[in-house]
Amino acid sequence: NRSNSEEDVMNGTGSDSAKDNQNGQTITDRHRALLLRSFISKCLELLLDLLSYPQTRVYVAPYLSSHHLAVKLAISKLYLDRSFVLYRQQVDMLLDSERMEVATAASTVSGLENIGLVEGDTATQIENLPYNDVSARIVNQRAHILQKLLHRHHAREASEVVFAGVGRVTDAKWLKEKIAMWADDTMYDVCYRLRLVDDDDDEVIQLGNEKKTRICMKTADVAKKLGCTCRELLESILLYHQSSRQSDGAILSSAPLYPTEALLWDRHSVPPGNYGLVSEGSSMGITSLSLPKLNARFLSAGDYLLRNFRLFRLESAYEIRADLVDAIKRMRPMPKQDGYTEDSLNDYYGNSFNQDENIGNDESPKTEFQGWARMGLELGTNKLDKQGLRLIRVDPPRLGESVPASVIAELVLDLRHCATSLAAEWDEIGEFDNLFLVSVDASKMTGAPAPMMRRKDRRVPDEEDFTFPERYGIQAVRGCMVLEVRDEAGTILSDPALSYEEGGRPDPKGKRRFLRVALDPAQYAADALGRGSKLGTDVYDTFNLVVRRHGRENNFKAVLETIRSLMRGGAMSMYRSIPSWLMPVILGYGGDPAAASFSSPQLTAFAVKTAGVATPDDELDYGDTFIDINHLRESFPGCIVTVDGQDVTSDEQDASPNRKKYRVKVIEQGESKTEVVATSYPFPPRYNGNPIRFTPVQVTAIRSGLSPGLTTIIGPPGTGKTDVAVQIISNLYHSFPTQKTVVVTHSNAALNDIFDKVMARGDVDERYMLRLGSGEKNLQTASTSSHDFTKNGRVAHIFFRRGTLLEKVQKLSEALGVSGKAERG
Repeated sequence: NRSNSEEDVMNGTGSDSAKDNQNGQTITDRHRALLLRSFISKCLELLLDLLSYPQTRVYVAPYLSSHHLAVKLAISKLYLDRSFVLYRQQVDMLLDSERMEVATAASTVSGLENIGLVEGDTATQIENLPYNDVSARIVNQRAHILQKLLHRHHAREASEVVFAGVGRVTDAKWLKEKIAMWADDTMYDVCYRLRLVDDDDDEVIQLGNEKKTRICMKTADVAKKLGCTCRELLESILLYHQSSRQSDGAILSSAPLYPTEALLWDRHSVPPGNYGLVSEGSSMGITSLSLPKLNARFLSAGDYLLRNFRLFRLESAYEIRADLVDAIKRMRPMPKQDGYTEDSLNDYYGNSFNQDENIGNDESPKTEFQGWARMGLELGTNKLDKQGLRLIRVDPPRLGESVPASVIAELVLDLRHCATSLAAEWDEIGEFDNLFLVSVDASKMTGAPAPMMRRKDRRVPDEEDFTFPERYGIQAVRGCMVLEVRDEAGTILSDPALSYEEGGRPDPKGKRRFLRVALDPAQYAADALGRGSKLGTDVYDTFNLVVRRHGRENNFKAVLETIRSLMRGGAMSMYRSIPSWLMPVILGYGGDPAAASFSSPQLTAFAVKTAGVATPDDELDYGDTFIDINHLRESFPGCIVTVDGQDVTSDEQDASPNRKKYRVKVIEQGESKTEVVATSYPFPPRYNGNPIRFTPVQVTAIRSGLSPGLTTIIGPPGTGKTDVAVQIISNLYHSFPTQKTVVVTHSNAALNDIFDKVMARGDVDERYMLRLGSGEKNLQTASTSSHDFTKNGRVAHIFFRRGTLLEKVQKLSEALGVSGKAERG
């Protein structure tokens, strides 16, 4: 409850100052409004936190849903206030959380029983149902209830809704058109019978126009405070209750992957690295952020992927913003001096001058760049002799999607004014590289300096300044992915096969490069519908600057596309990709993390029920893990060890001069008795093998890596973690020759180290090894092998091996007299 003066302050009215009666201090109306907005943001942040934790969501979500809090906040005046963007963002997050409430309310057996999907002991866990299946069933059930209610009480007035299909009734747009024709008393009666209004809501019968109208006093009072009519409030509640929600896959498919200017300089979504850098005037006294949070537990697989998608996109946007600011500053955009500006033409011809009919047209460039940047370049003119981007093709949406399948465009890079070394760097742009297009209008630059920090001692850095777009005239930012690069002769420079042709890669012809790029279809659809740029699709004609980034920092799009692909088929695709024993650990429902260990009863039961998965009691191929028999015995202290049927528990020397490999079976016979049965087999010749004498703890880690379950190896540098990982990779390669092993590291150096050690062993054929990522060139120079382990290098290696084998066949054929030298191909 607030006083009238506080409501006037929130609505933007009232006097300049007010007297605080409690402490006698004078508080300005603006300061009071900022305090109230900060309080509202903190309350919404608390509600979002409570809804994001499963433990508190069980109690908070039903209470908020029964009071329709999200709907009331969305139709309030503050939601339309452009000066309070944080409020709108937090309410949107609350609406999204309400949508998740339907999808995850039945995450327990009792919840499924409550909504009537299962009965008693036949209940099925939510993980066994397709994602949003429960949500769809609940919405369809509500549609049937509404149709039955209307058929019984309002059959004539709502006949179209009664006989419509479920898809129509759950469509908010269609349902809004139909309920707009209902009378006020019908609207109230439907909401009352659906229990969408309080049972004790007072009713008054009024006579007007010879028709009785039912008015709910409590709801009318709430609507008055929200600034809307009672009818509008009831319609919003009914539509929100009956309409279907978008699935997480649909949300991600319509979400742009590249950040735009609106997101890059949004202080509530992409905050500065140090909040103390924010100027005093821009913070407005509000420290809340509209960011999803990563918790110890997640509501569902869809909730887990959505939070990671949004946070990773915002994290990459923070880094992209810093790179764009650096490049734009170095390019030094300035108004074009030899052109005519609108002000100068109006001064000369008068205010009646029309630019569209005279020489000062909008097609002439208004910006010139007087500086240079290593990572930025002014766009050249295309085939139409026009600077900027040229759209080539917009493919129609795929079945079931609302965004174009692909948007292809072409841009031109003019390298005439670049130094030789700089031009060579731009020529390294290849397929799948990400570029950023920037529209800079120097005529709209304010030229103001960066605002002062809160401490008033220095100015905010440009990369942390949210007024940077106004200062430098930035109008739009869009991302794109390179598909191919051509020179002036039409040669495809991005073709990797050119590097393997005779004579090497040819020199590019001319100084202009024509880049075929793929724009973000989701962002293009938003621009076309007016939800993106105010210019619509015409914004793509205004780009005059392209910015590139380093490869190792520019892989965000691949990560976001991977998350989107997991959601495209619903969260069940995630359940198919991740085994059932690992999913509780990821979502935080596993309880004891040791349940994911290879020796846990859960993993044993999983291995017994799953075909092709080894149980802890099965014989595992350790390969060349053990140097000799003594090393094998020392690796299992306190166990009864037998090798080829002979007891080797006591100290003895290996009589065989040749090294052997071992298959080991560990038999748990009790708490204090364990038998280790090993079988030896010959060690292949010309193999270096494992030179490390692993400790018992390291052998246990290798056993865990060969068994089903999650293996985590932790230790300080120099303790042999990489050697253990290499041994596990080698053993998996020989134990499961038809399976693929993926090795992912945090840095290129660590991956190259593992790759070199695997090659140094000599027991893994080079044709089965593939190195991906930007560190493949360093691997090629550091390795003792002369082969190229990139994708194209592997193809070239296969063709070389094919030619070598065919040459041997030809020589054998000539030696046997089957064919002669003249018949060589």
